[in-house]
Amino acid sequence: MSERIFPGDVVNWLRKFKWWLSGGLLFLVAATFAFAHLYVVPMRAEDEAQKEGPEAVAVEVAHVVRGDIQDTAWVTGQTSARASVDLVPMMGGQVKEVYVSMGQRVQQGEPLVRLDDSNITPQVQQAEAAVEMAQAQLDQVRAGARDEEIQQAEAAVKGARAALESAEWTYERMKRLHEKEVISGAQLREAEMQYASAQSQLESAEAQLNLAIAGPQEEAIRAAEAQIREAKAAMQAARNALEDTLLESTIDGRVAYVQVEPGDLVDVGMPTVGIVDIDPIRVEALVTDRIVGLIEQKDQVTVQVPAVDNEFIGTISEIAPTTDPERGMYPVRILIDNPEAGLRPGMTAEVRFVKERAEDVLIIPRESLSVRGDEYYVFAVEDGVARRRSVKLGMQDEDFAEVRSGLDEDDVVVYYGVEYLEDGTPVNIVEERE
Repeated sequence: MSERIFPGDVVNWLRKFKWWLSGGLLFLVAATFAFAHLYVVPMRAEDEAQKEGPEAVAVEVAHVVRGDIQDTAWVTGQTSARASVDLVPMMGGQVKEVYVSMGQRVQQGEPLVRLDDSNITPQVQQAEAAVEMAQAQLDQVRAGARDEEIQQAEAAVKGARAALESAEWTYERMKRLHEKEVISGAQLREAEMQYASAQSQLESAEAQLNLAIAGPQEEAIRAAEAQIREAKAAMQAARNALEDTLLESTIDGRVAYVQVEPGDLVDVGMPTVGIVDIDPIRVEALVTDRIVGLIEQKDQVTVQVPAVDNEFIGTISEIAPTTDPERGMYPVRILIDNPEAGLRPGMTAEVRFVKERAEDVLIIPRESLSVRGDEYYVFAVEDGVARRRSVKLGMQDEDFAEVRSGLDEDDVVVYYGVEYLEDGTPVNIVEERE
């Protein structure tokens, strides 16, 4: 039995077919548009770009100029104090006062430590009084004796004669008694000594009388002057002892150490206070014969100190005329200003010395150099295009290289953007260094 188709079914089928046909057409149009956008437009843009040429590279350039250049070498050295002293007391005693502390800046002659001087001060005063007394005696000798002094001298002579007569009588009596063995030999010798002493006293008294009568003698004046000198020497010794109780700095510098406190007992020669002069601080280094022939005193050098992560300018102060016997190199000393004491003795220092110099040569920035194998080359800018040029180099420093061939003065070379260039690449100069 065949299936019957009604007119309504036909109408529904025609409607579905129309809808499918419209959707297919829309899909075809969308696919065509996408294809054109993804493939056709870029191809046209690429064709247009190829017609316009490659895009210019932004670069920074520098001129080839004439200048001075030097080949340098870094030498390791060490910082040290320019001067260092260990101050010790010249006498023992108890510490009375300490005036400084470690790290303090001091000047030559500044007091550091004082010892107890209570026993020495009276000695100074006594010695000063002795000088005054000796001076008065000298003045008296020069003025001559007075009448009353002559009378006193005559009386002294009379007394001395009487004493001599008594001593002589006693001595003679003792001799007789000794002959009779009544007294001992010791008693006789004592009597003999008293007799001799009485003779000396008489002679001295007579001499004083003669001097008083005759007036001042040259010998007496010289003796009085000698007493003055002796008294002054004793006074100076006492004053020196008093000065020795005060310990003073012998140099300008900073206090490296203080090993005493008030109340401590110190001995002669005991290290008490240390002073170091570190402004300027000294750098000691050893250089080869190749370097020593190129440096002179007062030359300035660059010094790097890793401990403080800083770079300094130093001045060569000393160059040894002979090599160090152990290392076979020449000792060199450099001074660096160090007002804040940031550099300390014992720090490692790297010193840059000049090995070779060249003046008025062609130089270019080292950033402009490229290397392939053994060949050095640069990109020179000509009419807006980078051109690869091989160059022969001379010496180099940290910033520049000497060009011996391959470039001329005032040529322009690329130093930034080199990695994006090939021979013939168009360039756009955004900065130019003279």
